[in-house]
Amino acid sequence: MTSMRDVAQAAGVSLKTVSRVHNADPNVAPATRKRVEAAMKELGYLPNALATTFRQGTSPLVGVVVPSLTDHFFASLVQAIDATVAGAELMTIVAAISDPNDERNRVEALLNRRLRGLVIAPASHDHSYLAPWTAQLPIVFVDRPPEGLDADVVLSDDLDATQRAVTHLAAHGHTRIGFIGNNADITTTQERLRGYRQGLAVAGLTEDPDLVTFHGDNPTLAPSIARAMASLSAPASALICSNARAAMALGPELKDIPVAAISFGDFPLADALTPSVAAIDQHPKDIGVQAATRLLARINDPDATFAPRLTVETTFVPRASSDIKGPAA
Repeated sequence: MTSMRDVAQAAGVSLKTVSRVHNADPNVAPATRKRVEAAMKELGYLPNALATTFRQGTSPLVGVVVPSLTDHFFASLVQAIDATVAGAELMTIVAAISDPNDERNRVEALLNRRLRGLVIAPASHDHSYLAPWTAQLPIVFVDRPPEGLDADVVLSDDLDATQRAVTHLAAHGHTRIGFIGNNADITTTQERLRGYRQGLAVAGLTEDPDLVTFHGDNPTLAPSIARAMASLSAPASALICSNARAAMALGPELKDIPVAAISFGDFPLADALTPSVAAIDQHPKDIGVQAATRLLARINDPDATFAPRLTVETTFVPRASSDIKGPAA
């Protein structure tokens, strides 16, 4: 393998000069730089990234932590982050951490790789363990805000979006609107539930506890939950799934369940189902770009002042499942 010493001998310069060219030192004379770059090209020299890491104290890596790599939202988010930091000649290293009890150990193991920055969609409810790391590298949260830590965060407009969804269903004559969430202690679910309740209040509707149900970590329960709501003595005629995984499980069965439905989060083939499933599009790619852009800004200027919270507006995508009329229409 060609070494930096081989390049120096071929170009007739010192090892230090080759290093300065490699690190884009502007003080290298143009003729010397051209000679060194020509030698690198001719010899096929590849810089030793590991040596650069030890010399500079950081690696060209950005850590990305998400709860799942198979979930459409998080997969799109990771793809956007990776594409954005690639423009700054950085690479991503990704970890999927769904268990809150595993988060700290696995995130700290990732941080020990001398990252340039970290983007995290957290699973746990205490992020104070990251406080010592914030002095060493920028950390940006996505989807859910940090708890016990001040840090940048990029979020969806969870509350307002869910309120608008309820308003849409109420305008179509639905007075019994259900809510299917995952875990009640997750901040995204809490905000969407608040939006649901505010939407009911704005529409002059009364909340019924029988119409608020959580599927926990098993979104495949969504169809049975929807059937139960539709079978009450005062049945639900519409419902909101507060996450796309539950809506994906419910979607193929909506043709047999007499309810209108809206998914918080769009998903592949939602428009191909019968009925096609209406969705609140969170624009995960936009969230990823915003998070990566903020991270790069912090890397380039650690002392810069930014508003710590960024909100990416959602878009309501009406489809057949949201156009079903309610009994009051």
